This record gives sequence, C-alpha cells and structure tokens, in this order.
Amino acid sequence: MTNRSSAGTRRIVLFVSPNDEDHRALIHILRPAGWSLDSAFSRVEAMKSLETEPAPVVIVERDLRDGNWKTLNNQLMQMPFPPKLIVTCRLADERLWAEVLNLGGFDVLAQPFYPREVLRSINSACSHWEWEWRKVNGGIEETACCTTA
Repeated sequence: MTNRSSAGTRRIVLFVSPNDEDHRALIHILRPAGWSLDSAFSRVEAMKSLETEPAPVVIVERDLRDGNWKTLNNQLMQMPFPPKLIVTCRLADERLWAEVLNLGGFDVLAQPFYPREVLRSINSACSHWEWEWRKVNGGIEETACCTTA
C-alpha cells in the first residue's frame, strides 16, 4: 500500500485510533489523493511506527486506550523534527480546537470524516511541515514525504 510521488518519495499519514472503521474510512479518502495511510491502534504502536517510518502528519483520536492525544503530543514534541498533529473526535468543538492549537497541535477534524476537509487539513499540515523542514535544512535538501503526486 505504498504510494510514491513522481519524485519517488512516499506521501504518508499515520493514523492513531482504536477504531477499525475510521482507519478504513481514511484509506478510502486518502488513497485516491495519492496518500498512504499507516495505522496504529495505540500510542505505543504510533511511536514504534514513527521510529521505523517517519511521517510528516499524524492524525490521532482524542482518546486512546493507553492515553490521549495530549500524551502522544508530548512524546512527539520530544522528537528532533516532530510531525504535525491533527486531533479527531466525534464531538469536536471550538474548545478542543483551541486546546490543540495552544498545546502545539495543528488542527482538529470532526467525525464522521468529510473527504474535502480531511484532504485540506492534511495537505495544509504537510505544507507547514515541509516549509519548516526546508527552513531547518537551509532549503537545500528534498523533503522525504510531502511532494505532491
């Protein structure tokens, strides 16, 4: 299930959620747009996945069996170049959105997923991640994940 852009780089999103249906829904939204979805069902799985396959964007369910989005966010912030974090939940509201942004997250997606909104959020997060990556690396090197297909 690896999708690569014309430059040969993998366009990847890591989704962290215990809900199989949500994983399937995101696959159906992302695959036609040229994105690959890596799945983790817990915070621990997510961190292991990121060690072996870095991703510019992580989408996480607000509540996990082994913590919540804040716990994962704290771990991501310890990484040398953390991915952009998008939090999702069925009861997304302005209060959650403000909290996510205040703690360094990127965005909040309501469920059920709306394809246009999912793609807008992921593309925007990836663009920000890529811009920061180029800034840190002097704009010389190619990024690993965000080139458009």
